[in-house]
Amino acid sequence: MELFNDRRKMLEQFHATYGESHQISVGPGEKKRFIVFSDHHRGDRSYADFFQRCEKTYNAALGHYLERDFHLVLLGDVEEFWEFHPRRVMNSYPLTYDLEREYFLNGRLTRIRGNHDSLWQNKALVEQYLGERFPGIEVVDGLRLRFEGPKPATVFLAHGQQGSFLSDSLDWFSMFWFRTLGSR
Repeated sequence: MELFNDRRKMLEQFHATYGESHQISVGPGEKKRFIVFSDHHRGDRSYADFFQRCEKTYNAALGHYLERDFHLVLLGDVEEFWEFHPRRVMNSYPLTYDLEREYFLNGRLTRIRGNHDSLWQNKALVEQYLGERFPGIEVVDGLRLRFEGPKPATVFLAHGQQGSFLSDSLDWFSMFWFRTLGSR
């Protein structure tokens, strides 16, 4: 699908995402640590849901990093909404969501939207499906980690679909394609 992508448009959108992204600053000597997970593609536990193979390992990792005060960054495509209805996905992994909720309650969770969970750009859907476990959560498009000190540095995190034709411009078509004719 590279043929359909306009590199200039993608770069412009990427820069816009960078400019609008949230920032977390880490001062010199601060002990903030981050763990980043991406592309879970959680489904509904059917044969087409590949996350269930990783569920136990992922939950163990969440517990490990939670006990060590890491900030959890979920870097997009956490849920697989191109193939599965949100209600079915959200009801399929209660323990996993409860573990992620612990990070949220401690102010150590950032959720970044990907192309397969792009429904989260709609605040009403965020409230409907995430609001009970994560009241008031905001799903963002990007995050800047700013490390201050003698050699300051910024790490920019985004899922990376910004400006791409099928994921950004025609995501509704991509979702329709996957749900009706896709991988099942």
